[in-house]
Amino acid sequence: MTNIEQEKQQIYDLLFTNWSPEEISDVRPEIITIIRSFFTKGKESMPLAELNYNITQCIHHITDYIEMSLPEVDINYAHKIAKRFVIKAIGIGNFWKQLSEMGIITDSFSKDMV
Repeated sequence: MTNIEQEKQQIYDLLFTNWSPEEISDVRPEIITIIRSFFTKGKESMPLAELNYNITQCIHHITDYIEMSLPEVDINYAHKIAKRFVIKAIGIGNFWKQLSEMGIITDSFSKDMV
């Protein structure tokens, strides 16, 4: 197993309980809590700026969780996985891709790093 494969496995083990690529896995409760802190069940619509902010912050919080749990992980790789995970978890993959292609939203992660 390569280093990237090991990191991916470690990160997915943090996001899911008993993660396996062949089976549906449950999201860990702590990750669900992070997501729900930005996306409540009763709120079905929000302005685009708020959506972008909530998604960005959710990605950052999950990336921070990964970094705290696995200090040796490549932070850029962890961010990439967290971004894919959040967008898929809240069910806006196609919409987010369209916004990105139109240049309406950007990934400012590398600019935010100190």
